[in-house]
Amino acid sequence: MNGGGSGPSAHDLIFISYSHKDRPWLDRLMVLLTPLTRKRGIEIWADPYLPIGADWRRDLTDVIDRTALAVLLVSGDFLASRFIIEEELPQLAAGGARLAPVLVRDCLWELEPRLERLQWAHDPGQDGPLDAGVGTPGERDARLVRICRRLVGLLDPASGAAGNNLVPEPEIVVFPPVVESLVGTLRLGSISGVPPLPPGYQHRTELERLRTVILRSASAVVGVTGNAAALGLYGQGGIGKSVLAAALARDEQVRTYFPDGVYWVTLGERSDPTAAQAELLARLGRPAGDVRAAEDGLRLLSEALADQQVLLVVDDVWSEDAAAAFRVTGPRGRILFTSRDDGVLAAVQADVTQLGLLPEGAARQLLAAISGTPIGELPDDVNQVVVATGRVALALALAAAAVRGGMSWTQVAAGLKIGTDTFLDHPYANTFKAMQVATAALSPLLRDAYVSLAVYPPDTGIPVEVIARFWSHRRGVTAETARSELAVLADAELLRVVDEHVTFHDLQHDYLVLQTDDLRALHADLLATYRLLLPAGGEDGWWGLPLAEPYIWDHLVDHLRLAEDVAGVRATATDIAYLARRIALGGPHAAEADLTVAAETLPDNPRIGWLKDWLARHGHLFVGLADAGDVAAAMRCWLAGGDMSGQQRLDPLLPPVFLRPRWGLRPIPTASLRTLTGHAGAVATVAFSPDGQLLAGAGHDGTVRLSEAASGRQWAVLTGHAGGVQAVAFSPDGRFLASAGSDRTVRMWELDNLRQRLVLSEHLGPVRAVAFSPDGEQLASADQDGDVRLWNLDGKLLRVIATGHTEGVRAIAFSPTGRVLATAGGWTVRLWETDTGRQRLSRAGHAGGVRSVVFSQDGRFLASAGRDGTVRLWELDSGRRRPPLAGHAGTVEAVAFSPGGELLASAGQDRTIRLWELPEAKRCAELRGHTGVIRSLAFSPGGTLLASGSSDETLRLWQPDTERRHASPVRQFGQALAVSLSPDGRLLAGAYNDGTVRFRTSRDGQSRDIFSDFSPWNPTETGPIFAASFSPDGKLLASGGGDENVRIWDVERRRRRALFSAHAGAVRAVSFSPDGRVLASAGHDGVVRLWEVETGRLEHAQTFGAGVILAVAFSPDGQLLAGAGQDGTVRLWRPGDSWQPDRLSGHTHPVQTVKFSPVEPMLASAGHDGTVRLWDTGSCREVAVLAGNADVVNAVAFSPNGRMLISAGNDGTVRVWDTRRAELVRQLPLGDPIYSLSWKRSFIGAASAGSLMMLQVTSVARPVRGE
Repeated sequence: MNGGGSGPSAHDLIFISYSHKDRPWLDRLMVLLTPLTRKRGIEIWADPYLPIGADWRRDLTDVIDRTALAVLLVSGDFLASRFIIEEELPQLAAGGARLAPVLVRDCLWELEPRLERLQWAHDPGQDGPLDAGVGTPGERDARLVRICRRLVGLLDPASGAAGNNLVPEPEIVVFPPVVESLVGTLRLGSISGVPPLPPGYQHRTELERLRTVILRSASAVVGVTGNAAALGLYGQGGIGKSVLAAALARDEQVRTYFPDGVYWVTLGERSDPTAAQAELLARLGRPAGDVRAAEDGLRLLSEALADQQVLLVVDDVWSEDAAAAFRVTGPRGRILFTSRDDGVLAAVQADVTQLGLLPEGAARQLLAAISGTPIGELPDDVNQVVVATGRVALALALAAAAVRGGMSWTQVAAGLKIGTDTFLDHPYANTFKAMQVATAALSPLLRDAYVSLAVYPPDTGIPVEVIARFWSHRRGVTAETARSELAVLADAELLRVVDEHVTFHDLQHDYLVLQTDDLRALHADLLATYRLLLPAGGEDGWWGLPLAEPYIWDHLVDHLRLAEDVAGVRATATDIAYLARRIALGGPHAAEADLTVAAETLPDNPRIGWLKDWLARHGHLFVGLADAGDVAAAMRCWLAGGDMSGQQRLDPLLPPVFLRPRWGLRPIPTASLRTLTGHAGAVATVAFSPDGQLLAGAGHDGTVRLSEAASGRQWAVLTGHAGGVQAVAFSPDGRFLASAGSDRTVRMWELDNLRQRLVLSEHLGPVRAVAFSPDGEQLASADQDGDVRLWNLDGKLLRVIATGHTEGVRAIAFSPTGRVLATAGGWTVRLWETDTGRQRLSRAGHAGGVRSVVFSQDGRFLASAGRDGTVRLWELDSGRRRPPLAGHAGTVEAVAFSPGGELLASAGQDRTIRLWELPEAKRCAELRGHTGVIRSLAFSPGGTLLASGSSDETLRLWQPDTERRHASPVRQFGQALAVSLSPDGRLLAGAYNDGTVRFRTSRDGQSRDIFSDFSPWNPTETGPIFAASFSPDGKLLASGGGDENVRIWDVERRRRRALFSAHAGAVRAVSFSPDGRVLASAGHDGVVRLWEVETGRLEHAQTFGAGVILAVAFSPDGQLLAGAGQDGTVRLWRPGDSWQPDRLSGHTHPVQTVKFSPVEPMLASAGHDGTVRLWDTGSCREVAVLAGNADVVNAVAFSPNGRMLISAGNDGTVRVWDTRRAELVRQLPLGDPIYSLSWKRSFIGAASAGSLMMLQVTSVARPVRGE
């Protein structure tokens, strides 16, 4: 893939058309055909969800356009399907696909003219149907193998692409090695998840080479991310890759070089890499709830292993994406991948070792060791066994175990000969014929039991008790019998039992599928087993599954799908109660994965589609919620504003007491399409490739991340900058990407191979901006020192423009013709002629520094944005400056025109994106969702998507037209910074950054009748209001703000009663004494002042002693006054005493808030270190540290009885703590940063970014079911 993009190549697909009643034949065909086509780059496509008589239609155009060969599994049901006969076959024929029928069941196929004229994959007249005349499964398999060979032979004349045996060379990202030398230690690293070596393990010479390679440093290859040294081991299936990797992982010499541990992860063909990442994080003792996508797991694992000297073994990797998901170790770590595909290993730059067949001597030793036969007593028949197994380790082990189980070597050799006639030269023939011998040695009952294990996925540890329950239901055996039978199967090398879990090789699983008569029925039987665990026999759905059944929770929807229980898939995936418990157990990713399976099964179901989109927008809110009650309360909260039915399903899961928003919760815009994570710092810049396929994001972590715009999947990570990346730009032809960084360099990357093409290092200061000229011939870059440099694409410096901007150049942009370059810096925008470097004009207009500049593509407008909170629009033809576009609260960091010029987007410090319709420049929509400053904006080339990058470490993709269609005019008043509830809880006061105070009723959120909606009380106050507090009798309200004054308001008379002026800086905190006689205020001047409320007299001024004071509070008895500030300490004074404070130390960063318990001698403090600390005010001793907040904690509030404490901050989640047990009891994610809290009676007021919000403590008497 490159910036120019390329769709799937034509004719690279085999299409299998079949009736659902012939599903077993599809399963068998897939097992045998897949390995024959994989190395040819041919994909096999079959629709497993199509029932007969379906009244819905799928758009098969894309699939049929790629089809080289269509395999038709012909039966009576096939011919009876109107969809197949009237839609699939005509479309396939019209698309030029070659049609190859296979007769699976007898029918009147001769009467179908379309089939009569085709070249069959076998002779239906002579051979007859596959299900007839077959004496043994081996005879059936032999016929299938011959048919598969014939089908592969038909590919070559079908098309040049299909006949190409070569898979395209993988794209390889090359970076300089950053790998530290490994030094051995005296301590053996512990092992985690490493499987034991099998009985009869034979030492292989390849182990020495692997040991040498993995311990070297200078020549080790650096990975795509995480500076991970990667090695790869590949070879055919069953050859012993995993065993050799396990031997290396258990090697004591190797373990001395990895004192921080050796970790093993098994993937497999159908694995979920994200789930595997979460499981590894859990083993590392790290929270895995943040993992919603592979990018999240990549980031968290990289952070966890950055400084660790570990060996990570990733076994059975099938795809480049899966391998890239585990490039996570640091310079002192190593990774070993095993795979059948050397191309996958090459794509992740692994130092590849190919594992060959066992030498003949080693093969004989393995046979001797496992069979229990002295090597000198091995009979001549062993020579035939060695040849027939192809010296494949797994096949040899199976053959030897059969002898150990009672077969003679002669019988084994004869059985392998029969298997050779069955499987011919199939890639899996050696293992399959050994499996045939091994299973023939079993009793018929045990063989049937073994085949039934095909119901479980490969490469997955299945708990023994799960299989025992299944066999008890299916066969009526006891758990003890099941364990004994599993031991027999393990002794036969047909599976392994490790730590009470059963695993089998994926080739063994393929063989089981090949032997299964009805895989669908097996899945139905397994589901029936679990239905017995449900309340009322499952009438209320699958949400009631016991929590202690992790296997079925992780695989339920897959089993429903494979049982062809389409109704069950639909009912389960759309059951809100099921999704809530699924999120609680496995995180949002687990529920999203189930909805993805459901959407594939039922692509036209609107409920599934709606929930899938809803969870994509809201899933980040549920990260870290491991309690089903919290998830249920959060889902109830966020579903309340939607049109989704079935919310009552959450009621049984709700905890006895929970928080619910009464009003003010700001919905996530429908325009929010996707949130991309992975960056470990602010995202400073975003850009789309010219074809819109790629999205680049870069920022403070020094990486440039390329993602697919359509799916959000991370495609590549570019490293090289020795500092933050400030800007990126694609060349107009999509061949190159330029990045600029604080390391004073500009780097140019080739997108076809992701190699670094140039490093331009002539800048004298951090480079802030970069842009290609429209003709792609020049690259402009600008730095902090105020210089702009123009380069050609070979890196030759063409011109230096000394712009003269104060504060350096913040942004640059070429005009559509390329003749003019705009620069922004200081308070001006300047235009320069690119061919001469002469300044054409200079424009001033912003009342502060200019942060961004951009031309519209039609050349009509130039837009700029700045610290004064405005966007300025200039008409280039006339030079006229339009009136400023105002509305943002704070600096506007970015502007962008849509390609058609009909929209202008702006964003910045207030965390919002505003859309303006042109040419009128009328604001038409506002997009909210980021929890940090928005640094960058970019429209896709088609204008359908808008990307934003933020200091919250995410990129977001938006559909701006969606929000424009649904936008309704909303009156904006800035951000609410402080909140206070009246003592009776009936009135909520909010203080805003626009200098106003507004009041709303607690129950319904409406303003009082005598006021107009959101009526401001103080239009003359300047600057933001940081603090507000009701007096104990509720008659007065005190406020303090940026104008250095304290105001007292008469609530009943709706007028200002007093103005206190003495502070020499902004007032950040106010608090009334319990008797209402005294008001304390404090702020930036570092002085706490006490005022007599009635007279306005200043009673006392106390210097804090350490800078800004951010919080003050009186104790309930008025005997103590607490203050806290930027020095990270809390001080307790006793007003009227000596004013010698007690200092409470513990916080490591500024303290934002302090509150006293209303009943206990307890003080709570919280701040920038993310902790809440509880103090005993009598002894001044810290009694508890409440950790778990993900960011700065801005606010705390005690419940009226003092038993509970709530905290909230920049992460937007309200947490409820039990103060006596110092435990977290509830969490509710509210999306926006929260700055202030107030709790009276059952009401909790919150001031959040952009709004006031009212929560209510709600009780339910319903018991929790299913726990």
